[in-house]
Amino acid sequence: MKKIIMGAALAASLLTTQAVAAEVKNGTFVGVEVGSTSYDLRSENKTFPNLSGTDSASGGSQSIKLGKYLGNMGRVYGILGRVNADGGDITNFGVGYDYLIYNNSDFTPFVGLTLGHQQFDIDGTNFDISGLTYGIELGVEYTLNKNFGIEFGYRVNLNDSKETLTIRNSSVYADQTIDYTLEGAKIWYIGANYHF
Repeated sequence: MKKIIMGAALAASLLTTQAVAAEVKNGTFVGVEVGSTSYDLRSENKTFPNLSGTDSASGGSQSIKLGKYLGNMGRVYGILGRVNADGGDITNFGVGYDYLIYNNSDFTPFVGLTLGHQQFDIDGTNFDISGLTYGIELGVEYTLNKNFGIEFGYRVNLNDSKETLTIRNSSVYADQTIDYTLEGAKIWYIGANYHF
């Protein structure tokens, strides 16, 4: 009798976990993320090549996303984010797709792709670097209940953000032409999702 009761309790807990996961799979969600972002900014001075180089910097990031779970097909979402970086601010927006690896637990690993646009505004100037951004991400979502979940992830964004700055100097010095390239970003984040 004891074994039957234990078996029934175990079956009920598994069904409850699967019922929560099944509701989450098909619903609309809104989420927020905070994290830490690092990136590389490369400068290539066409006039004085010895002044070229790469600077690494980092900053805190915040994002909001709105999306929909597509059953066993994963989830899609739109994302708007901002990085408060050393030397400037990065604003990005785009879309993402995550393939969710469902199992019989409250932890759902995922792997995803992102595509969007970003703009890096350099502090103290009217100069910005903008362009297409694309990347991959890995993470895990933990289901707290049928409406709330938290997730942890790592995202790598690559891009073609490149701009040229020409500095006009007096007749004593030559004009300088500098190509700036934002080479990518690496983002660790934690997020909270509300499922409708």
